[in-house]
Amino acid sequence: MKPRKRTCSIEFLVRATAMVVVLVVAPYAPETTHSAEVEPQVGPLGLPRPPLGVLTACPTSISVSLDNLISMKEFGALPDLTSVDVTPSFNCALQYAKANGLRAIYFPRGSYFFNTPPQSIDFPITIIGDGKGITGLIRNYAASSASNGLLTFLSGSSNSSVRDLGIVADKGTSHGSAISIVASENTALGYFLFSNLYLSAWSGGNWDDTVHIDGTARTTSTVGSEPIGVRDLDFQNCSVFGAARGAMWLDGVVGFNFIGGGIIQAGGVDGTSGKVYISPSFNGTSGLPSYYININTTYVAGILMQASVHGHFSAYFPFPITTTSYDIDNIVIGHVESGGVGPGVQPNWLQSKYIDPAQ
Repeated sequence: MKPRKRTCSIEFLVRATAMVVVLVVAPYAPETTHSAEVEPQVGPLGLPRPPLGVLTACPTSISVSLDNLISMKEFGALPDLTSVDVTPSFNCALQYAKANGLRAIYFPRGSYFFNTPPQSIDFPITIIGDGKGITGLIRNYAASSASNGLLTFLSGSSNSSVRDLGIVADKGTSHGSAISIVASENTALGYFLFSNLYLSAWSGGNWDDTVHIDGTARTTSTVGSEPIGVRDLDFQNCSVFGAARGAMWLDGVVGFNFIGGGIIQAGGVDGTSGKVYISPSFNGTSGLPSYYININTTYVAGILMQASVHGHFSAYFPFPITTTSYDIDNIVIGHVESGGVGPGVQPNWLQSKYIDPAQ
């Protein structure tokens, strides 16, 4: 007896092929539209989740991943709609993570609009997206001052991190900062990691400072030493664009590393808004110097050194670097444009050196 030949219809092959294509492609399709009717109303562990975009009260029991990560979807966060305020969902996620000792909050792909100021962060947490060109946190309100960040880290938040997302000021919004870290009088902050971030503003929007780090409130210290306000911060592969005042404000900071990415004046005013400000409030009797500032990147739109000690700066500088006699033991490597006024690096610093590869 001859073995029976197994046949397969053309229709079945087409359907099978289509299924394979869908399974491969679908996870990478951009999430441009969302609907509570098509989103599952339970989390990955079968616990109910609130409808997306609707949050009347913080959930008390949600799905948590095995590595102690919670998704903003579990709190009803709905991306890509300016009319939907994600702030209540984010506040609930922060409260839940703090109360349950969780390590991370995850924002899936999409743009999340914060139409009201979120609460400050006072415990260690990691905030994660799907990529700095894929997940965006959009500030859609006017802040009161540079110390009011979209993400504001206060006493208790040491060892936090933010990675793989963008933070952008929406058009028509102003003041505040994308990221703010502020020490208190009695408590230093430290050990922060920021990686793969895009920090900027859409046309018509702005920050006071894109990144605002202030340790000057710290006045207590061990006997015989200066107080340390904010210490040990790492920025890796971050693109920081200019604001109304400066791209980065570092005041009373000890141990700061900015590696890769760039610090750029786009989004603000050339020659001012892209600058890095180092201890601008120090005057010799009040304020705190900043120590061990290390910036190694491709582009820095100028530096205003007021009190930088043991600093190292390597980049192309299209705008001048200003210095004072409170700047001690610094080295600048890279070409610094003069801006048509005097030398590119003002020679007011002490025990410091400027190395220009073009000379």
